[in-house]
Order: sequence, then C-alpha cells, then structure tokens
Amino acid sequence: MDDTSKQLSTLVSYPALIPYEESLEKNPYDVKGWTGYLSEIDDILDALGERFEDLAVRGGTSGGGGKRKKNKGMARDEVMEVGGRTIRLDAAAAGSGAGGGPVYILVGEIHALQSARNQVSERSLSLLPGSYKLWWDYLRFRSEVLTGSSGGGSGGSNPNPDQRLASSSSHRRYRATVSAYERCLVRCNKYPRIWLSYVTYVIRSDPTCSATNVRRLFDRCLLALPATQHQKIWDEYICWVTRSMPPWLEGGNSNVGRDMLGPVCTLYRKGKLGDAAGSGGGGSSINNTADDGDGDGIPPETVLRVVRRYVHSFDPSARELLADLCLKYDRWGEGAATLVSILNDSAYLSPRGTTRHEMWLRFADVVTEHPHEARRAGVDFDAIVRAAVGSTSMSGTDGWDVFDHLPSKEEAGGGVAGSVDDNVAGGSKDDGNDATAATTTTRPQSNLANLGEL
Repeated sequence: MDDTSKQLSTLVSYPALIPYEESLEKNPYDVKGWTGYLSEIDDILDALGERFEDLAVRGGTSGGGGKRKKNKGMARDEVMEVGGRTIRLDAAAAGSGAGGGPVYILVGEIHALQSARNQVSERSLSLLPGSYKLWWDYLRFRSEVLTGSSGGGSGGSNPNPDQRLASSSSHRRYRATVSAYERCLVRCNKYPRIWLSYVTYVIRSDPTCSATNVRRLFDRCLLALPATQHQKIWDEYICWVTRSMPPWLEGGNSNVGRDMLGPVCTLYRKGKLGDAAGSGGGGSSINNTADDGDGDGIPPETVLRVVRRYVHSFDPSARELLADLCLKYDRWGEGAATLVSILNDSAYLSPRGTTRHEMWLRFADVVTEHPHEARRAGVDFDAIVRAAVGSTSMSGTDGWDVFDHLPSKEEAGGGVAGSVDDNVAGGSKDDGNDATAATTTTRPQSNLANLGEL
C-alpha cells in the first residue's frame, strides 16, 4: 500500500471526518469546507496529544506489557474514544510488532494522522493555490510540528518537542517544510507574516545551523516587500543579528507592546533565540567558525554590515547602535567617526536617552585611547580641541572651560562664535602643527559647532 492509500485509510478510520470528504467531493472549491476539515483533524490530534501526555506523566512509557488486574475487564486507560473511533491501547491490540505499551500506539496514531493532515492540505492547495488562509494554516502546522511549538492542532501532538533535527529523516522533513514555504511565496510573497514565519522556522530548525541561510532569507524578504513594511522586517533582522532587543523596542522607549513584537523578538524575550539552530548556541556546530566573535555563530563583520545597511539606507537614528557595535568589536576608527556624525547632527535624539554630554565624553575616551585608528578614519581630534580652545581665547576665559561650561557667545545655529581657522591660526602662529590644523577641512568646524551645547 502506497503512502497516499495509507493516509486515506487513516482519514476514513475516523467516522467524524467522512462527512467532510463527502461534502468536498461535491464542492471542492469551498475554502470554509477545507478549513473546517482541517480544524476537525486538529481537534482529534489535540485529544490524542492530551492522552499521550497523560500516559507519559503517569509512567506509560515503561511499557504496556506489565501485569494488570483483569478481574474488572479491560482497564479504562486501554480504550480511547476520539473522532467517532474507538482506539484500543493495550499491547494485544498493538500486535507483536509494537514496542509495547499504549504510549507507542498513540505515537503511531499521531504520526499517521499528522501525515494525513498534510495530505489534506496539499489537496486543498492544489485546487486553491492562491488562498492565503489555507497556506498559512498548512505552514503553521508543519513548522510547529517539527519545532515542537504549542498552539493550533499540534501543540500536544509532537511526542518529541524541542528536539534537534539531526537525523536524516528530520533533514527530509525540514526540506519538505522549506519546500512548502518556497511554493507558498511564489503566489503569496507580499505577506510579511509568512516571511517572518519562514525566517523563524529556519532560525529554530535549520540542521546546518547556518547564519548565512537566515541572512539571505532576510535579504530576500526586504527585496520582495514594499518599503512601507520594511520596519517590521528590520526590527526582527536587527534583533537576530545583534542578539539583543533593538533600542527603539525596549521597554520605556517605545509604544510597542509585547503582543505586537515579531516572532524573532518574541524568541529573544523568552530566552530562546540564543538556543536556536542558527545561533550556534547548541546542536550542530557546522558553519560555526573560530572567528565568530562572541560565539553566537555570526561573524562580527556580518553584524556590522547589516547594521550599516539599516543606518545608511533606512533609519539614521540607529547610529548610536552602530557606534556601540563598532566599539564592541574593536573598530575604534569607525566608532569614532560614527560618534562624530552623531555630534554633528544637532537634531539627533538618542533612542536610549543618552545625552550629548555623555556622547562627547565617550567620543573623547575613544579618540584619546586609540588616536591612530581615529586619525586613519578621518577624525582629527587635535584640530577639534585646538579649535575649541581658540574659540574662547577672545573672550578672556580659560579655553578648556569649553568642555565644562556653556560658552557665553553662541551663533544662531547653536555653535561657538568665531571662525575655526582664524582662531587656530591666530592663537598659535609659531607652531607648525597649528598651521596644519588651520588648513584642515571643514569637519573640525562642524564638530566645534556643537561644543556649545555642553
């Protein structure tokens, strides 16, 4: 008997499912009929899963061949009524090939009905390939069964929840689910919910633990969706690549509630993102090289490139996050240059509430501890300091007070009064280094323009 015949035999063994087959034979293009059919199968799976968990908790896995008292007839635990069908859970009903016990009988029934449900979904989609409702139900069921997630009709139906997909059979099931997602995206590629479900499934279940697969999937998602929906994707992308909640989604700094978070951010909130397959936190170590930085399976250069894309092409307010990552991965020059660009933007507001004074102090720490890297990145801190000191010499105050006090003379745009080149050249005419600082580009002048806001 082939697989299709076995699946049909499993379906007709439940009398509650036969009316759906008869109705859909008359009207095969009825979406409500197909969804009702699948919902009925989910109810049966839930009942089987609940009995499985009940027997497992009470020690049913020890085997069904133990001695039982037979003076009261068949025990109540050895019979189950579900979907109009009576299932015997004793060893005699299982036959000589059973592993023993009612638990193994239930596992076989659950797997057979899950396979039959997938066949019903495939039949419905072959007739209605553009139905978002049918595709979403099918993909949700397949992904939740393999990842052991709760919800729908598969929550209690997976006898091995949260188990790594390491065997060849699990690889085959993983590839079949990925194939279903790809077939769905041929027609339903404008739904961010399907894309994010696909990404989350790959993050949790990819047997190769490949961060490259997840990154490429996020990139495809951004290419397929319109720009008005990119924020939903970028929030999940940044959360995955940085292994932290984006600052604009953290509590107190955003109006986004817990229920509005995407699936990847929800995994992070629950503490499961670090244990996902694509994170390198467990399971297979394939593609987790020694230069993965902090051991999360994603190279530092990949993290920085993704965040740079987000900053330069979508949301410049995330420059503080880019600066933090540059300093975390010892990219001192780029971190200093990013801090300079933040300080030059008088309208910049930190998502974390960082003040401009704290930004200046952090910038000063970076360029003084790593002057060569900062200079190679185009940050001339000497010229910035000399310009700041020279700008206050005309007022008769100590030039270094510019870093501690608000200057008394300010320009209309919030900058310090005076020309950078004139003050530097006039205050240090005999110093060759000062002459060099006086001929620098306008970048020190733009840096100096915001010192007054200290």
